[in-house]
Amino acid sequence: MALMAVSVATAQNSIQELVEQKTLRELRAYEEKLDAVLGVAVIDLQTGRSFHLNGNVVFAQASMIKVPILVELYRAVAAGSLSLDEKVTLTRKDVVPGSGRIQRKLVQEPLTLTLRELAAEMIEFSDNTAANTLIRRLSMDAINRNLERLGFQHTRLQRVMLDSAAALQDRENISTPLEMARLFQLLWRNELPGSQEMLEMLKTVAATFRSVAPENYPVAAKPGRLAGVRGESGIIFLPHRPFALAVMSAGLSDLDDPVPGAVRIVLSNFEKLDRSNLYGHRVR
Repeated sequence: MALMAVSVATAQNSIQELVEQKTLRELRAYEEKLDAVLGVAVIDLQTGRSFHLNGNVVFAQASMIKVPILVELYRAVAAGSLSLDEKVTLTRKDVVPGSGRIQRKLVQEPLTLTLRELAAEMIEFSDNTAANTLIRRLSMDAINRNLERLGFQHTRLQRVMLDSAAALQDRENISTPLEMARLFQLLWRNELPGSQEMLEMLKTVAATFRSVAPENYPVAAKPGRLAGVRGESGIIFLPHRPFALAVMSAGLSDLDDPVPGAVRIVLSNFEKLDRSNLYGHRVR
């Protein structure tokens, strides 16, 4: 009697999937030790694969919302309705306290800047005066319409910088880890007008990603910080496995910052993928 070999197809995890699962386990364990809640989203820009911890939860963005403002500025320029060389004159009445350096320059006399210069101040130095000036020039509605056009359902600009009354009414500038990671994925794919120029601008930021990643990895990122809130979104450009990452947290004490620890967990695991072939053989 002939024996028939019967093969049973079974689903097998790839090495990358196992690394992703390991990363998530480490992130969950890390969150358990925090006196706060944590959201993390990761997109492998080489493969398009993504995974997350609380990635669909809506968090306050603080200065991370300045990236969508920048995106709308470059969209408007590409549409021909604005020029980056357009000049705006600011006076002391335009000053917004908090982060940035324009407020110091306006103490003595008015200051004239182009929209490109305002964008650079808003991103590199997280200047609140520059951000609110650009919001006025673009309009909050236009910024949010562009986000809706791009498919972002939860990312919204709902107030100008440091509007405490709005914050008391729960009108925060909001997004989710997955949506902010996907916004950076669009920049990396060069799918937005001015993508490369925006990424170069974001590379100038003294971000937490930059402080954690080795110097030989370029980083483009934007942090955000409010009382009880810490976050950062961006890209760490590993040579072979660049990835978009968004880390958000809420309910923190004033001294806590979970962003560096979360970045280290994701980075250490992605470095394994970056140095290895498909089967985990370290070839680099």
